[in-house]
Amino acid sequence: MLMVDVNAESLESGLRRARECVASGRIESFPADVSRESQVEAMVSEAERLFGGGIDVMFNNAGIMHPEDDDVVNTEERIWYGGFRERSCSC
Repeated sequence: MLMVDVNAESLESGLRRARECVASGRIESFPADVSRESQVEAMVSEAERLFGGGIDVMFNNAGIMHPEDDDVVNTEERIWYGGFRERSCSC
């Protein structure tokens, strides 16, 4: 598994906790901002190098919290989609 976070300190903390919980298996880390295409490309290349092949599963938990966000039911569409229209991201 390759753990990725934009914050290197949080990444190392999460890596330590993950390694405590997983008895076997390989867990590595890579600092990256997944809103930047070049960093996503570097992350994928590093995963392929570390694990000797392509990616089998990808789980993205990155996001942006708008100050007016509520929940999936009560958030207005202008808030829900606004962040995507304001930013250009091809990741």
